[in-house]
Amino acid sequence: MQHDYWQQVSPASYRVGRVPNGNGLDLKSKLWVLDDIVASQFSASAHRIDAVAATRGRGRAPYVKVRVYEAGHAEIQEASGPGQYLLRPGDVHFIDQSRPWSARYARHSQKTLIIPHALIGYRPSEHPIARTIKGKTPAGRILNYSIKAYYASLEKGVADNAGLLAALEAALNGALGVSRRADVRAATITAMRRFALETPISQDVSAESVARDFGVSRASVFRAFADDGGLGRFRLGVKLDRAHDALAGQPQRRGHVSELASEMGFSSTAHFSDAFQNRFGVRPSEASKLIPSTLVPDLAPVNDPNDLEDTLRWSLKAIARTTG
Repeated sequence: MQHDYWQQVSPASYRVGRVPNGNGLDLKSKLWVLDDIVASQFSASAHRIDAVAATRGRGRAPYVKVRVYEAGHAEIQEASGPGQYLLRPGDVHFIDQSRPWSARYARHSQKTLIIPHALIGYRPSEHPIARTIKGKTPAGRILNYSIKAYYASLEKGVADNAGLLAALEAALNGALGVSRRADVRAATITAMRRFALETPISQDVSAESVARDFGVSRASVFRAFADDGGLGRFRLGVKLDRAHDALAGQPQRRGHVSELASEMGFSSTAHFSDAFQNRFGVRPSEASKLIPSTLVPDLAPVNDPNDLEDTLRWSLKAIARTTG
């Protein structure tokens, strides 16, 4: 099944080549094949792709790629029109796979979701071959953090597609932030919570700033963190959990506790110590007795490792054939 799906998404008739002065295609990939979605983490050296042949012989691929660049960039040129698009980190990009295009990639790393048109209402006759949602807009923030949360759930084997697909469809059609669909609201809440979890502890995060950045009301922010006792208590828990990770199972070092208290913005070492004891039952100075957090093991992207191996072997052979 993975083999057939991957052939439709990335036909062997793609022409893949190195850019001038390139040193080979240094490709690393991780793949999850779900019922409706293919998700990948991908990095590669600079190269170019000509997808003009993708619409010949095999028929059109009825998919759109939703991509976030973590580093590097790409330039896409529409084969049959004047469209030219620059894909950069921080933004969320929709790239149609049913029309011919060519692309030039710098060395890059990215996350890509490969989704059938129908699942997010993508209509090639109405949408451009590539569409970018700017990362600093409310829709861009919601999508960026929704995608991060989705990949975190993939690692744990508990991915839920509904909210993510609803957010993608709403953003694609310009409705994110005003839609009342329950699954869009759920995706927005997930994104806000991921943002609050990942924002550096030295940076102030308030209900007002989150409401502004995500295009929602303050009441929506309060509801998103109600089960945690509010946004402030959620952020306090994040700080204390990170302090736990820094102290648990480690030999005591003079001044480390006071350094952490200052680094995490506590008004005093005593305040930090009291909060730490309330959460973990011991003082920070006694945290060496605690068991360090157990990292979630890296789950296999697909149920059968042999299927993944066959899929990637097929893909690499296709690249080898087309690059010569």
